[in-house]
Amino acid sequence: MASTVDSPTSSCVSSDAEEEAAAVAKPMVVVGCPQCLMYVMLSEAAKEPRCPRCKSPSLLHFLHGAPADADANANRQGNRS
Repeated sequence: MASTVDSPTSSCVSSDAEEEAAAVAKPMVVVGCPQCLMYVMLSEAAKEPRCPRCKSPSLLHFLHGAPADADANANRQGNRS
């Protein structure tokens, strides 16, 4: 008779599930680079977002059309209108 082999609890399938449960989702934003004409997703928490291709700091928010660092500057200045 064939014996059954139990997979150990440290198998790759069980460890992958544990890693996914422990991972915390970080908010992302879509920005466009006017020099590369490329859209990228970057972490919203990035202090100085730059294009991953050309390293340009002048990125535009996809939905707002404003520079990527404009929201941070507006929050610091109290949203003057």
